[in-house]
Amino acid sequence: MPVCRADSTAALPQIWIVKLKPDHFASNLVYGQILALRVNPAELLATDAGLVAVITVNMSAALIPSAPREQFTNLDRPFGLWIGSADELFLPEKALAFADLASSVLADSRVGTIAGAKHLSVLLSADEIIGSWIRYMVQEKKV
Repeated sequence: MPVCRADSTAALPQIWIVKLKPDHFASNLVYGQILALRVNPAELLATDAGLVAVITVNMSAALIPSAPREQFTNLDRPFGLWIGSADELFLPEKALAFADLASSVLADSRVGTIAGAKHLSVLLSADEIIGSWIRYMVQEKKV
């Protein structure tokens, strides 16, 4: 089940992969802060201070699921999963379908689409959406 968009024409960040030795990933205690990806050229970074310039080995390991189907299936706590309806990278309905794999905790989890939001503009309303869900979970003593 491909989750990534094939039909996107959006201008996406340019990514340059930095050549690493295989042992950089194996020895993350030593090499975890080594640059894994350089994202966006300098001229683009100068136009927007909010753009990410680099991703380290540890950041890439934390942000990229190694086995999403298994990881969602094994979730044992409520979670929140939101995606923009206009996401340029992922198909919202297919990304949200992963939530169904966490059936044991799905009842207390929150899953949804943010109308009109794109891949990164979701972050503009994340505090309000996540905050209201956390308040609900605390009030209901579910966490």
